[in-house]
Amino acid sequence: MWKPKPEEEAKTCLVYIDESGQSVSTYFILGALIIPYQYADKFDADILAARADTGVPSHKGDEYKVLKWEKVSRTNLQAYKNTVDAVFKFKKKHTMSLLTDMEINCLAVNTSDRPLHVIGKGDRETAYEIEMYTLLGVCVAKRFSDKIFDVCIDGKFFRKHLVELQAISNHGAHLHHHRVQWPFRKFRTGKPKWSLPLQVVDIFIGALHYKLNGHYDAPNASAAKKELHDYIWKTLDLRDPLIVLPRRTKRLMDWMHRPGPKDYKTHPFQNDAYED
Repeated sequence: MWKPKPEEEAKTCLVYIDESGQSVSTYFILGALIIPYQYADKFDADILAARADTGVPSHKGDEYKVLKWEKVSRTNLQAYKNTVDAVFKFKKKHTMSLLTDMEINCLAVNTSDRPLHVIGKGDRETAYEIEMYTLLGVCVAKRFSDKIFDVCIDGKFFRKHLVELQAISNHGAHLHHHRVQWPFRKFRTGKPKWSLPLQVVDIFIGALHYKLNGHYDAPNASAAKKELHDYIWKTLDLRDPLIVLPRRTKRLMDWMHRPGPKDYKTHPFQNDAYED
């Protein structure tokens, strides 16, 4: 099993990927939480500490107690807000260099204009892998052009799919002039009950999915989910989810849309946003 060499640790990032809304919603969201390898243990410790005194236990037996978007309620809302705070304050708390990046990169696919069964030529899993390639080989590789990656995907793929996805992601990184040869060094699957970062990325992409698909504005919308969405947007100083900022913009959470600019708003200063 691959592990970075000592001289590679400083430029290695852990990438945690989850999806939201693949089957029933207009917008299908893929999200990747990128954490510097050297800070992984501190990240886990901070997420666990955020649950203290909230009434939400950190563990369920030998596994982590799972917090995810679909489980947001009035009784556990404070634990979610504390988790958002822990992520937002992480870089400052640990005095991370401005050159040390930690981000949540998202891909929002409008399946009305880009149906998964069409993109995958009848196979939704193939379409899923194509969009995953865009997230990794294009979005992440461009944002982190000098890093190497250990990728953990919320367990949906067999080993065969992981090998193929790793190969095409490295090919995409090469096409987009990544500075490291074969930057995607390791692909594996995980589950939220064993991975706190997978829980975190689920919460953030869940909020984006909730707004883009109109659930936030529905008459029967969950008051707790609306409050958490608003808390995330205010804390991270985010904008309209239909606006895409230039690629160079530094944000803790950012996204691109598929298909391209014809169906989303452009930022007034946008001149180099991701292209479809």
